[in-house]
Amino acid sequence: DGGVRALAVLPNGDLVAGGSFTTAGGVTANNIARWDGSSWAPLGPGMSGGWVYALAVLPNGDLAASGHFTTAGGVTANYIARWDGSSWAPLGSGMSGSFVLALAVLPNGDLVAGGDFTIAAGVAANRVARREGSSWAPLGSGMDGTVQALAVLPNGDLVAGGNFSTAGGAFARALARWDGTSWTPLGSGIGGFWVFALAVLPNGDLVAGGSFTTAGGVTANNIARWDGSSWAPLGSGWSGGFTYALTVLPNGDLVAGGSFTTAGGVTVNRIARWDGSSWAPLDSGMSGSVFALAVLPNDELVACGDFTSAGGVPSGYWSRWSETGIPWVAQEPAAQSIDAGATLTLPAACASGYDFDGAVTFQWQRNGVSIANGAGGASKRGGEVAGASGVLTTTNLATTLAITAAQPSDAGDYTVVFTNSCGAVTSVAAAVAIATPCPADLNADGTVGAQDLAALLSAWGTSAGDLNADGTTDKQDLAAMLGAWGACG
Repeated sequence: DGGVRALAVLPNGDLVAGGSFTTAGGVTANNIARWDGSSWAPLGPGMSGGWVYALAVLPNGDLAASGHFTTAGGVTANYIARWDGSSWAPLGSGMSGSFVLALAVLPNGDLVAGGDFTIAAGVAANRVARREGSSWAPLGSGMDGTVQALAVLPNGDLVAGGNFSTAGGAFARALARWDGTSWTPLGSGIGGFWVFALAVLPNGDLVAGGSFTTAGGVTANNIARWDGSSWAPLGSGWSGGFTYALTVLPNGDLVAGGSFTTAGGVTVNRIARWDGSSWAPLDSGMSGSVFALAVLPNDELVACGDFTSAGGVPSGYWSRWSETGIPWVAQEPAAQSIDAGATLTLPAACASGYDFDGAVTFQWQRNGVSIANGAGGASKRGGEVAGASGVLTTTNLATTLAITAAQPSDAGDYTVVFTNSCGAVTSVAAAVAIATPCPADLNADGTVGAQDLAALLSAWGTSAGDLNADGTTDKQDLAAMLGAWGACG
């Protein structure tokens, strides 16, 4: 219900959004929330006192969040905190100043924070600091102005962008590079006001976006590229709006988001894609500014900001961009082990947002073979199957396969296939094991007795009472039953 300023993708593919909001998907979530592919959930009590402006995933999977908040999860955390999957904790005594606007993780796992602060956990650190183990340390003498963006180059060097004119006491206009011991400028820097966003291309080149008109003395309207020795524009860039977010797609294309409405002379409405030679729109763009971009494991692009529609579709401050429209599995079915006679339930869910490509259908399979509802729907000697196939709706994206009185023959690898007019996707396989703690208890009353003997004799010569799995009910099965007589109770 409010603007989003930061995105991060967790190791399991879940998305975290930070900003200034109190609900996500109708659920209370104070300034930070997690999307699992089908629904939003809070991260504990969230933050109070101000916005979340930056997010970063640490090597162990923990999440670092920073901004203008003063508490996280009810604990004092001055502008920066860490989420371990279950609770929030401060990172030292945090920062003093106004904001922590940017985060980056170095190759060795150290966290770097940039913003408008001058002290980090009691240590002088002008607008940029590094957390080494359990303590904060400055990076040289820092900057004389705000650090808005951070990026790590392939060789491990750190680049900072913002609204400063010196770094480490040396001239560095809006951009500087830290090599582990000192700051150096990137050419003659940026001619303008701010660098708001940084991204590293697959070949190692750096892209800077913000509010500027030149880079290295070359005309570059709000976006430019550094190849390690010189600056170059990306087409004619844009005027009348700023660059707030950058990300790189798996194919190497660059996506830029901001407040601009044209890119390279083409109408793009606040989001555009650069293929190496020209700018192109992503559908009809957004109704408001884009402040954060991220790429999900399935290669979809996520954009967040202050917009309420994307491509003409109502979108409450966030939206996903799909190249194909093929569904993807938001909740995978999970492996299970149950006792024979129990009910097997396998839930799964498709991602939302594909209704514009037509209905999404689902079909469950066992060992790659489609199953049907009814008795023996999964295997000839199996239990009663329900929910094997159907059509999803825009308000109900989940499906649950249920097998009542599941039998050993129902064991196997279960998958679900989601299909729409653009194509199909198959979930991961969930291995289902079905144990038979007392196979001689044919009537499942808990004890091997006369009724089980009657059932075995009735099945003589068939497979219905086959206890030793040789295909026929015979004297060996009778011996097995007599050996278990009175047991299992």
